[in-house]
Amino acid sequence: MTHMTAVLRPQSLREEALTKIREAIVFGALPGGQLFSEQTIADQLQISRTPVREALLQLGSEGLIEFVPNRGARIVPVSSEYLRQVFELRASIEGYCGKQLAAASSRKRILDKLDASLAEQRQIIDTNDQSAWVAANMRFHMLMVEDYGNPLMIDVLNNLATHTMRMGYQVNERANDRMEQSLTEHTLIVEAMREGQPDVVVRRIEDHLAATGLLVNSLIGPGAEKISGSTGVVEDSMGRK
Repeated sequence: MTHMTAVLRPQSLREEALTKIREAIVFGALPGGQLFSEQTIADQLQISRTPVREALLQLGSEGLIEFVPNRGARIVPVSSEYLRQVFELRASIEGYCGKQLAAASSRKRILDKLDASLAEQRQIIDTNDQSAWVAANMRFHMLMVEDYGNPLMIDVLNNLATHTMRMGYQVNERANDRMEQSLTEHTLIVEAMREGQPDVVVRRIEDHLAATGLLVNSLIGPGAEKISGSTGVVEDSMGRK
């Protein structure tokens, strides 16, 4: 089982193809803008073309792949505007769920899960396993949304998972200390949750996502609109200049 299957578990040949293609996108094996054929992917995965075709159609509906007539499919480089939209949506959902959980009279269940996630993240940092970090980071962000239990919110975040992990991996490749910084920011979120401070939880989630967006922007340079396999932001991730 790969790191991403802990987030996206294959249940059929279609799901297996979907997960493996997602991994290739996240970890840069299929960089933004690259053209490839359905048959090429099927050969690489050693899976028949039908489940591969179904997986590509699913990824196309999520905005990760676009089909070029008579040429094949292409990984869509994510624009800075799209990145801004992703962060705004994530902050709205994660902030709302975090606020509700922090205000609840009983927080032991979610705090136990978050503490376990922080411990896992520390172990991963100690081994400098960037691919494991990407999946663990996404699981941390999913925990509060899943515990709050709104199925529509969970679906939205799941649909953004590949985009989020794709950006996270690119950031970690270019900024060696970002994993440590993220763990510190995650810890601050959990501390505010433990202390029952809903507004502080929201602010720290927003600050954490904004910091990631600003880092991406600093790495790709001013005015850049897209990079292979990831994206940048012109403003901060919350749309603030």
